[in-house]
Amino acid sequence: MKKIKEIIKQIINKNKKEIINYLIILLIFLITYIVMSLLNEMEIKSIFNFKNFILNYLIILAIFFIIKGITGKIKIASIITIYLFFIFEIINYIVTQVRGISVTISDIYSIKTAISVAKGIKLKLNINFYISVILFISTVILINLLKIKKENKIKRIINLILGTVIILIIFNLPYLNKIGIWDINDCYKNYGSGLTILRMAKDLKINKPKEYNKKEIKELLETYKEEKCIQQNDVNIIVIMNESFADLNKIYKLSLKQDNIPFFHSLEKETKIGKMHSSQYGGGTANVEYEFLTQNTTAFLPVGATPYQQYIKRNATSIVSQMNKLNYTTYGIHSWYKTSYSRGKIYKYFGFNNVKFKEDIQDLAYEYNEYPSDLSTYQELINKLENKEQNEKIFSFVLTMQNHLPYIHEQPNGIQYVKDDIILNNYLQIQHKADEALEIFINYLKNKNEKTIVLFFGDHQPNLELSEKYQLRDGYSGENKDYIVPFFIWTNYEESLDYPDETSTNYLQSILLKNAKLPKDSYTKYIEELQENIPVITTQYYIDRDGNKYKIDDSTSPYYYKVKEYENIVYYKIFDE
Repeated sequence: MKKIKEIIKQIINKNKKEIINYLIILLIFLITYIVMSLLNEMEIKSIFNFKNFILNYLIILAIFFIIKGITGKIKIASIITIYLFFIFEIINYIVTQVRGISVTISDIYSIKTAISVAKGIKLKLNINFYISVILFISTVILINLLKIKKENKIKRIINLILGTVIILIIFNLPYLNKIGIWDINDCYKNYGSGLTILRMAKDLKINKPKEYNKKEIKELLETYKEEKCIQQNDVNIIVIMNESFADLNKIYKLSLKQDNIPFFHSLEKETKIGKMHSSQYGGGTANVEYEFLTQNTTAFLPVGATPYQQYIKRNATSIVSQMNKLNYTTYGIHSWYKTSYSRGKIYKYFGFNNVKFKEDIQDLAYEYNEYPSDLSTYQELINKLENKEQNEKIFSFVLTMQNHLPYIHEQPNGIQYVKDDIILNNYLQIQHKADEALEIFINYLKNKNEKTIVLFFGDHQPNLELSEKYQLRDGYSGENKDYIVPFFIWTNYEESLDYPDETSTNYLQSILLKNAKLPKDSYTKYIEELQENIPVITTQYYIDRDGNKYKIDDSTSPYYYKVKEYENIVYYKIFDE
């Protein structure tokens, strides 16, 4: 026994500096994990849940080992590791506040877009933020206690292998598969950043659905006969996807001093204003746009996936290609940069004859925030309508920007719609300008002697955290309150319009073509049939014709196999068509 103690003592004395180094490192990474947890607003029970704690801590260590293997220096590896995690957590903290949805892996593709719309954002820093900063500073101080030591090649290789093996083991644990990421914010809060990122990474690659068969899908779609263009309705088609346009007073009891979108509400005398369930909240415009243009729901894609930047690599079928077949001149108009979500490239793949972005539109105007006004965006379309050939038919897809966050600009001498809520009031003021622009544009079309049909819808609600301050109205719940925006179809000619009270973005294309009395392709006819049984389908839930709500993977639903069929078709349309 004495000999064993003596041997242990000799080992400790010989490796004293190294043992101290690793004890300091273990403490540093414990603090790093606590910082990550605080910035994710994790509850105490989640922070110190044994599996969550051990696995997240091992992920931090694995990254450290990999960096140490690359650099060969313990101090540099420690510095890079804690800065890497801290910077990520700060970014996630900011992103979650601004758009209401935490960072997803595909956000790296949208970094330019995020930077371009991030000016002027004001953050609300809570106690967790300040504690995290103090703890981070303490890790920086502790790192200075480390003894600088460069490791030889063998140890560096061992570190690389060890770090990689740890990541691979965690990546393949059954526990990781049990982590649900439908609500990405909750995932960060319940499981921590390390496990959440690995879970997203596991889903990043889209595997073929089980029992997927390309031949069978083609044969299924062929059973829906494409309609022939025998006598085409001679009508211009305009689609307006209005940034962050939501009828918030219909959802919450806001006690508005006066109606901020009176013209929009006045349209109820002429047409029906329906509810559209969006797959997005607070951001993700490109995914809503993608769902409308292609009829492919994003519900089957990995959480945070952005088809524009990840999956579209070639020409793709869309309403644009259908309109081209019908001899329409097709316009894509967006009053922001063509690099935003790679639209400059994607619009070519969709087949737009003409595209106009912020760089291309000469007369964009601004009112009192940093985004082009809706009115000047509509004016670009008006110019096209005024200068087109006499028998030319136009299909135009218009995206606006005026209602985009941040809502920090107050209109000088503007109406105070609500008390003690500056951010909401600023949004309502901006939206009022959008309403005025819509009135001018609709009145222009009323006086134009050409048949025109308009589809108008908001892409998603703004992230204003209203549920913390206001009561919900009847008909809205914690599940759907953030995902409902208005839509309507309007014509400047007498027409009996027929469309549902409630729908989702992927169905709007078929609804529009039906009301424009235009021929539909086989996929659109399939979508029409699908809508009869499942009138709403989003990334958050789907609703059947009896009003029952299900999660997308709910195997108890009577429509489970129909949803799986749709999933197979979406996979075919994206990757195999």
